[in-house]
Amino acid sequence: MLSISSNKTNKFISIYPDTRYKLMLGYSSYFVNNVKKYRDSIEPFKTKEKVYKVLNPYNYQIINQNNEEVIDIKKAFETKYKISFNSQKYYQIFEVIKKFINKEYVFSDNEIVSTICNLLKVKCDNKEIKHDAIIIDNLNNHYSEILTSIKNVLNKDGIFIIKVRTILSNDIVCFINSLCSLFKDVDIYRPKVTNIWLGNKYIICKGFNQKEVKNNCSIDTGILERITEINNVTMTEQAVNINRVVDYINKRNYFSDEYFEYFEKQKKAHNKWIETFLKWLKIDSLHRLFTLK
Repeated sequence: MLSISSNKTNKFISIYPDTRYKLMLGYSSYFVNNVKKYRDSIEPFKTKEKVYKVLNPYNYQIINQNNEEVIDIKKAFETKYKISFNSQKYYQIFEVIKKFINKEYVFSDNEIVSTICNLLKVKCDNKEIKHDAIIIDNLNNHYSEILTSIKNVLNKDGIFIIKVRTILSNDIVCFINSLCSLFKDVDIYRPKVTNIWLGNKYIICKGFNQKEVKNNCSIDTGILERITEINNVTMTEQAVNINRVVDYINKRNYFSDEYFEYFEKQKKAHNKWIETFLKWLKIDSLHRLFTLK
């Protein structure tokens, strides 16, 4: 969890034209080229098994070329809830809701959020009445509309959660700056069950103060510095992981000692996630699933 709001200085600067702003926030042509290199490398795997995903510790399915009997996140989830999903998105939302939502009444018009809330017996709908939490799983750049929804729908001390990919534009920095004036705590959370070569993350806001809602583009310098720090850390990690994936693909040896090393890491990561977020499930040394007493 990376805090943003704790860095406020109450000193402000005006925003810059978009290109200059991106550079200030950590944008670079190296990063852009890296992302392109990754996309080019995975293109041949669109119609075949994505073996490179063994490098992602918390990929929702273990990449099991060894035909070993293993319990992964998807199988454990199916054991507990009698349903499973073929998308990382569902398990990300599940992790976020398990971590930050208890019995709050949730506002969301997203099908994935509604599905997971239903599984967890968390009340969720999109009625224009007061709720304890708002969850938005896809930032659509309608920042003013989102701020208006917060004002109209969220109870005092409520929670606001929104998924973002990058924090590189004027608009999103202004939006986060506004959130820091509306909530006691504003943090960045990157779920465990996330593709390590993608930039997906969630803004977690707690303690809505019901102040007047507006998109504030006079940026607190401390918030700007903290966003830049977070971008530098997350984009560097993403670039390193992209290089690792591209290198693995280029070797064209997908059943090597390197594969088995990643395979073992993946099994351990899945065991940890299952015990942390599914709670009553445990995997023994033989990779059998048991109920925790």
